[in-house]
Amino acid sequence: MSMSPPRAIREDHDPFGFAVVNVITRVVRWTTLHCPHCRHVFKISWGPTLVLLGAGGRNCRACGKLFDDASREWPELDWNEKFAYLFPTSVAGLLAACLVVLALVAYAGLIDRGAVSVGALNALLVLFVAFMFPWSYIDVRASANQHVGIAKCTRGTLTE
Repeated sequence: MSMSPPRAIREDHDPFGFAVVNVITRVVRWTTLHCPHCRHVFKISWGPTLVLLGAGGRNCRACGKLFDDASREWPELDWNEKFAYLFPTSVAGLLAACLVVLALVAYAGLIDRGAVSVGALNALLVLFVAFMFPWSYIDVRASANQHVGIAKCTRGTLTE
């Protein structure tokens, strides 16, 4: 019987505490993950949601010991974790800001007066999505393929 490696130490940092509305402070919160053996920081992420894609284990750069880094392959994630991976706090904030600007422009009537083109605003949203999602797609695809490879290997034979 093999023991599973110790889990990474997660620290959530919230400089404002819970005194301010949580939605507003999500942008200035960050998470650090440490090696459980030597406390070396191996990952810093903005926001409270941290979803890592990977096989689940890593060797620490500082001490060289194996630990569970809390990463999972794409098929192992639940719907909320998948959403958090595709729309991390920073991306969700930028997308929300774009939608607020679009709503303010529409409310101000700038579209009706011809000062702002609807096509230009829609093009900005499409460019935002076009630049963000290819990287996510590549990572998700690699994780799904890795998961299939692990499943094939654990059944006894590796066929590729």
